[in-house]
Amino acid sequence: MIADFTTNATLITFEHVEYLKHFRCHFQITLDGGHVSHNLVKRNKSIDTYAKTLESLSLINDNIRERFIAVRINFDNNTLLEIDEIIKDINFLDRIKSYVILKKVWQLSTDRINKDALLGAIQNLIDNKFLVDYYIMPKGCVCFAERENEVLFNYDGEVFKCTTISSFTNENTLGKLDFSTGHVEWNTDKIYDWFRDMQPEYCKKCKWFPACLGICNNQIMANKGHKICTFDSFNLTEKEYLMYLFKYNILQKELYGEELK
Repeated sequence: MIADFTTNATLITFEHVEYLKHFRCHFQITLDGGHVSHNLVKRNKSIDTYAKTLESLSLINDNIRERFIAVRINFDNNTLLEIDEIIKDINFLDRIKSYVILKKVWQLSTDRINKDALLGAIQNLIDNKFLVDYYIMPKGCVCFAERENEVLFNYDGEVFKCTTISSFTNENTLGKLDFSTGHVEWNTDKIYDWFRDMQPEYCKKCKWFPACLGICNNQIMANKGHKICTFDSFNLTEKEYLMYLFKYNILQKELYGEELK
């Protein structure tokens, strides 16, 4: 079993880490740019949210042996230029047990991404031995939300399958946790969609399909009637994207060596 957390890490304490160190844990922890940029987004009058997030990262890195940390950088064209600062601040992370996700903020359209800044950020991270997930392929598996034994529990007991839905409301909930028994009462009509094959034929016929594995069900359901493609999110040519994958795999082999076999 894996305890998986997606969080800004501002509420994590040493006591939490002491408890979690007995489990296998995956963390996805968000940064919205460097110190100043992050604090403008994660405003809190009582604490320095950027410093607190780094403190939590350090606690996890130093105390939980069975851990894997993804630092998700939510970027726009300005924060892409702050990668040097971020690398310096997270340089303490064990490269074997951590990596960086680059995720465009929704306010920035794909065609407006500063490609030079993006490629520069990717190269800078790789030069500093960070594996970078920028829509990495091959995925190796379908979306986590489509795994039968995966669930997302909200604080109120409502159950979902995906962390990227538009809102955690009754409209999107797929079940309810019974706190007295620990069982999930599923809405069988809603949960059906997560386990059926919805991939469009144009995906299955695409040369990238064996690596891409297609579009996640959440996106298909949210864009009914529209042709969408994972490559629409890149703003990179196939040549540029293949070069990124090439560099990623060289670094991955350097970090993990024989473990990849």
